[in-house]
Amino acid sequence: LSRASRDMIESLNLGQIVQGLGKKILGASDRYDSRDSGAKLQLQVYGIINEQQVDQTRKRVRRGMRGAVERGTSTGKQAIGYKLQPLCDENGRPACGKDGAPLNVSVVDQDTRQHVELAFKLYGEDHWSGTRIAKHFNKLQINGKGSWNGSSIYQMLRRHQYIGIRVYNQTTSRKDPYTGKIRTIQNDRSEWLFNRNRDWQIIPWKLWKKVQRRLLEAQSASPSFGKKRGVNKRLFARTLFDGTLFCGCCGRELSLGRSAGRYKQAACPNGCESRHGCTFKGSKSIRIIDQALLSYLRDN
Repeated sequence: LSRASRDMIESLNLGQIVQGLGKKILGASDRYDSRDSGAKLQLQVYGIINEQQVDQTRKRVRRGMRGAVERGTSTGKQAIGYKLQPLCDENGRPACGKDGAPLNVSVVDQDTRQHVELAFKLYGEDHWSGTRIAKHFNKLQINGKGSWNGSSIYQMLRRHQYIGIRVYNQTTSRKDPYTGKIRTIQNDRSEWLFNRNRDWQIIPWKLWKKVQRRLLEAQSASPSFGKKRGVNKRLFARTLFDGTLFCGCCGRELSLGRSAGRYKQAACPNGCESRHGCTFKGSKSIRIIDQALLSYLRDN
C-alpha cells in the first residue's frame, strides 16, 4: 500500500474509489486484501505508518540540506551565471559525503555571467522593463531557451547570490489535500539560512542597489500593490467566453491583457513576450468577441 499512497487521507480515498468501482486491492508484500472484514482498519493503520515514514524522510532531507549549507556545498540546480564544480580536499582529490556521493560547490560560470550583467545593466541603467528584456533574451536565445518572461527576469534581478549572499529555506511547498495544488508558504525569517561567499559576486554593489530601488518603485506604483489576489479564474469566469479562446499561433489560452471596466481585451501571454516562437502580439476587445460569437450562435 505504500506504493499506492504516502498519505493517510489519500489511502482512504483510494479505498472508497476502488470499492465504488466494484474492484479489490491486493497487497503483494503486506498481504492486504480489501475483501477482509478488517480491511478498513488495516488501511488506516498502513496509511498512518506510511505518512510517518514520509515525515521522517523529510526531516532527514532537511537536516542534510542544512549541513550542505554550512559546508558551502551545492543543494540543487544552479541559477544562470553559475555552474557546479567538484569539491577537492587538501590532496586535490574529489571529496565525498558520508553516503559516498561526490560533493559539488557553486562557482561563477564565465560563459553565462555576461547574460546576468546584461540584464542588470538594461534594467538599472538603460531603464528597460522586464518584458522588454525578456523579448530581447528570447530573440538571442539566452541560455539556450526562448521561454523567458517578465517574471523570470524579475526573479533574476532579485537574486541575492549575484552579490555573494545565498539564502536557503525561504519557502516551504505544501500540497492542498482538497484541490491537489502545491502552495508556497513563506517561512519565518528566523528559519532562513544564509551563506556568504564573495567569490559568487557578479554584480557590483552600486548597480545592485540601483536595480533594487527601481524594482521597489515599480512595485509601489502598481495598482495591485498591497491588495489580495483575486479568485482563480478557473472557478469564476471573468468574461463570457473565458477558457474557450486560444491563440492561433502557439495554442495557448488567451488571457485578459487589459481588464479595465468595459474595455477588456484578450491577448496571448506568449506573444506579448515573444515566447515559444509566438508572433501574435496584438489584442482583441472582449466586447467585439462577444458580439461576433453571440451573433453567430443566434443566427445558427
